[in-house]
Amino acid sequence: MPGIRVFCAASWSRPVLWEMEMRRLIEQDEIQQRVLSLGRELSELYRGRDLTVIGVLTGCMLFMADLVRAIDVPHRIGVVQASSYRG
Repeated sequence: MPGIRVFCAASWSRPVLWEMEMRRLIEQDEIQQRVLSLGRELSELYRGRDLTVIGVLTGCMLFMADLVRAIDVPHRIGVVQASSYRG
């Protein structure tokens, strides 16, 4: 897999550029199969029961979209937003 170029946002006047070697840890097909498996498992566990799928913004959206498509029982979708704070 070719290297990727990354710009450091801290210095827009003089962007810093790195070349990074990236390697795939899990193949796309493997992830898709696991998401489908989770959807089937949740469907079996919650058949006839209330199911609410809750994701943490903003990183959950693509995974959660695939997961809820794989669930074949009625369900609700919710999201929460988390932030760090000083105090």
